[in-house]
Amino acid sequence: MLPRKNQFMNLRPTKGNLILEEVSEEKTTQSGIIIKKKEKTTNLGIVVAISDMNYLLGVKVIFSIYGPQEIMWEGKKYYIAKDVDILAIIQ
Repeated sequence: MLPRKNQFMNLRPTKGNLILEEVSEEKTTQSGIIIKKKEKTTNLGIVVAISDMNYLLGVKVIFSIYGPQEIMWEGKKYYIAKDVDILAIIQ
């Protein structure tokens, strides 16, 4: 079962928000070369912090491209999104 509390991050979203970490699209060739897409063509993310919503940490979601606010925190890129910005949960 996935955790419901934010145990690893010292950034806590306010009521009605959650924090997403973008899932990067990388492809590895047979020879081991990693090819990473330069432009943002995906809107897949993993929930890394929640406030009071019905999401679990670690759940992969599809989010709206234009809704969430992009932030940098401790050298990593995250998105702060509202519940309405989450379009689907990937199971």
